Amino acid sequence: MDILERFMDITKVPRPSGHLGQIQNYLLDFAESRGIEHDIDDHGNIHMIRPGDTGFVALQGHQDMVASKSPHKTFDFTRQSIDARIDGGRVTAEGTTLGADNGVGIAIMLNALDSEELKDISLECLFTSDEEIGLIGAKGLEDNILSSEYLINLDMEDERKITVGCAGASNIIARFPYENSTTNGQWWRLKVSGLLSGHSSMAGLGRANAIKLTSEYLKRLDNVRLSSIDGGTFNNVIPMECETTFSTTDTFQYSKLKLYEEETSARYRDTEPGISFTLEPIDEPGSALSTVMTNRIITSLNECPYDLFESGNIGTMASSNLGIIRTDGCVEITSMMRGATDDLIDRYSKKIAETFVRNGANVTVDKLFPPWHEPEGSELQKISVDVYKEMFDREPILEITHGGLECGIIRNKCPDIQAIAIGPNMGGVHTPDEYLEIESLRRTERYVFELVKRLSG
Repeated sequence: MDILERFMDITKVPRPSGHLGQIQNYLLDFAESRGIEHDIDDHGNIHMIRPGDTGFVALQGHQDMVASKSPHKTFDFTRQSIDARIDGGRVTAEGTTLGADNGVGIAIMLNALDSEELKDISLECLFTSDEEIGLIGAKGLEDNILSSEYLINLDMEDERKITVGCAGASNIIARFPYENSTTNGQWWRLKVSGLLSGHSSMAGLGRANAIKLTSEYLKRLDNVRLSSIDGGTFNNVIPMECETTFSTTDTFQYSKLKLYEEETSARYRDTEPGISFTLEPIDEPGSALSTVMTNRIITSLNECPYDLFESGNIGTMASSNLGIIRTDGCVEITSMMRGATDDLIDRYSKKIAETFVRNGANVTVDKLFPPWHEPEGSELQKISVDVYKEMFDREPILEITHGGLECGIIRNKCPDIQAIAIGPNMGGVHTPDEYLEIESLRRTERYVFELVKRLSG
């Protein structure tokens, strides 16, 4: 099957994180119909093994996709197929994420297993579950699950690059108790929307955060009481929207909002052309926080370290994303910390946690995944660079990404394996603007096949 046809077929199968039954059935049907040895573990990871006449080479990608949609789009990711479209030389989706992250990896692995060109090569393909919500499947893998000496992860987004390392990450989760107070007075709803959003690893690129903008405006008002505040969708996605209901005795809030809009538009003139603030009066809600608790929450949101912390010769070294805030029995805030080393992750996670603790929150810090750095000059690196130069007549870029990959977890479980990560050109990942370049997908498939042949020898 042509690689584009394979990818388009995969977009028809619903597979948001946490709801992978349909894509798992799709993969298991593929294996069973071809007599490919396969197994699915308790975490939903699927391992396919096709023995040949050579040493094994492993390909790996994840089953799930980020379920993000445009604000006015009605869409059920658990039931509906992605409305994928070919637009010139790209594949895009109508109003939702496309799922090229990591539908591309699934497509390449299935085509490799189906390929006549690779039929005599021992190949194993690992389809991990729920990568986008904490690399859950990878964490649940058995030790030494892979027989291969080499692992090619297919979860990257730039064909010019061979990735040889990634950041690690932690979640800092702060919970403020919902201490109900009186709700008398005039109440308002503020909605911040129209932001571009993007992958949370895009630190330092000038993307605005809807939760931060909301808290900055609320800080300017007198005697604020929150009823609710909700924004963001995933810890690894920059929030594009935030909505809050509140009361205030400040009679100048409209003029203060107008001034804040002007300041924000100027600050993000080059990166966020569509920022929108909507303020409207609402009926009195059924519950509200006290002024004291409201001030603690607003203060912590404004003080919380965010965006780029440190950079070095490999690019971004440390950053965080204030990713989610929810009001449901308590006010829960999730901040995701990324770092190139364990020391950076621990240091800045502690700093973020302390911000919330001193304002009265109960805080937990969860380590999500470790940093990964492939030893310089490994045999896999050398072969992958040589094949790349032979095929494309140029040097690849060896990169340590600030994004997170499953390679570090897999290498800890399979300590003798060497790993790289590659992928075709994509953009707008984790947002409704996601796209995939078609010819880059074809080149990446050819590169993977050639690399597998070379490594199997």
